[in-house]
Amino acid sequence: MPRQQILGCLCVLLVLGVVPAGYAGLLDETTDTIRPTVAVLELHDYSGYRGHMLGRRAALQLHRALAATGRWSLVEPGEVSAAVAELELRPPFAVGYQQALAHRLKADLTVTGRIEGALTGGANSRVSLTLAVDFVERVAGNSAMPMTVTGVAPVADVPTPTDVRVDAALADACARIAAAAAGGGNAQATVVGVRGKDISLDSGTGTPLLTDDTVLVYRVRSGADRSAEAVGIAMVKSVDAQKASAVLLGKERDVYTDDRVVRVGPVREAARPSTPAGGPGYH
Repeated sequence: MPRQQILGCLCVLLVLGVVPAGYAGLLDETTDTIRPTVAVLELHDYSGYRGHMLGRRAALQLHRALAATGRWSLVEPGEVSAAVAELELRPPFAVGYQQALAHRLKADLTVTGRIEGALTGGANSRVSLTLAVDFVERVAGNSAMPMTVTGVAPVADVPTPTDVRVDAALADACARIAAAAAGGGNAQATVVGVRGKDISLDSGTGTPLLTDDTVLVYRVRSGADRSAEAVGIAMVKSVDAQKASAVLLGKERDVYTDDRVVRVGPVREAARPSTPAGGPGYH
């Protein structure tokens, strides 16, 4: 992220009275893996469809779809709505405001975007709509997984209300987004060396990282309240089997050996959703 943009984001946090503190991803004690915490924000409706609160409906569908993958820890929609109302915000959300909301909600990532088009016809015709979304990490405000996905509700056998078919198309698009976001595997690694902004990583026997992966750096808290605090964001520059090297893009605390990293992007080719019949599924 350019220096000017980083300073701008920091100014937003200061104006809103948000001070960086400890934030926790969900640490699964059974598998000893970290699930990053995600807050889904209302989408901006550019579709031209006059349905009721389409942006909020899309956010709820996306929340459910992401939760169903088991890959993420999700902030409850009611908490997200309360934080947005408290800061008197509305979509579209600038990156600095997404970071401010993530701080308030103790989230590692926010996801939001826009509804670009909703093509509807008669009472039982096919419906398609397009969602353009991005996952933005809290530490430096970097884009982690931008994607544009089309969802489809097929032709109905009997006349069906337009709102019902639009919701079905939303659910289809959100399921494709969630599958793509989880499709790269839950790759995690341990920091085994730190030299300035360069960090060395070891995946052990787990899923190896890939070059150009975006990873969140976590510090695992010990004791009774064992959890994982995001302290930095990095990009993987090279991989050799289970070993990898990465460069820090931003940090809220110093990074040390034995910290952990978790892959949060980008969307990989193999994880892209299939194309729905008669329309594009991913761009």
